[in-house]
Amino acid sequence: MQALPVVVENRVPPVQDARVAVSRCGDCRYRLDDRLAIEQRVAGLAVFGSAYGASIGASRLCVLHDRLVSPDDRCAGFVPITILAAPVNQG
Repeated sequence: MQALPVVVENRVPPVQDARVAVSRCGDCRYRLDDRLAIEQRVAGLAVFGSAYGASIGASRLCVLHDRLVSPDDRCAGFVPITILAAPVNQG
């Protein structure tokens, strides 16, 4: 029996309320935004140019799925970046 592939959707539904967070890859903690780190992790990327050029454009590496994703892609594994920046309770 073959394992089902992970589906990363590239369509974001319209947001009815601006206060509702959109679970898009561009706002996810698993998005690796460091281009030098992307070049080091993606074998052969330099053949196409570099992570600094049009080779990957606005795409970045998803460290959860180990694939390049566009900012508007989304998946069920989304975790907002703001969770990392949550204030520490000093009570």
